[in-house]
Amino acid sequence: MLPFYKRRRINEIGKEERICLIGKVAKVGEDSFLLEDETGMIEILSSFKVEKGKVVRVFAKRVGDKFIAEIIQDFSKVDLNLFKRVEEVYNEAGLNV
Repeated sequence: MLPFYKRRRINEIGKEERICLIGKVAKVGEDSFLLEDETGMIEILSSFKVEKGKVVRVFAKRVGDKFIAEIIQDFSKVDLNLFKRVEEVYNEAGLNV
């Protein structure tokens, strides 16, 4: 069975085991990076290479109080306003993406 990732903004992160975040890479460290969106910033542990300034979608799992990236997608060419509008329409229809 595939894991389910709950789409969240950084300030909405609760007790979920797996989350999906979209944001800009603010800072890159040796084995982590800082991801920021319009609501905040979070450190993501990662063995994947990311570039500062890129917009990415991160699928991460919680280990203790840390999040580890399992999948990272380049979202720099995605129209985020259109993406957010599509999410809203799905949620209004009760399809929860």
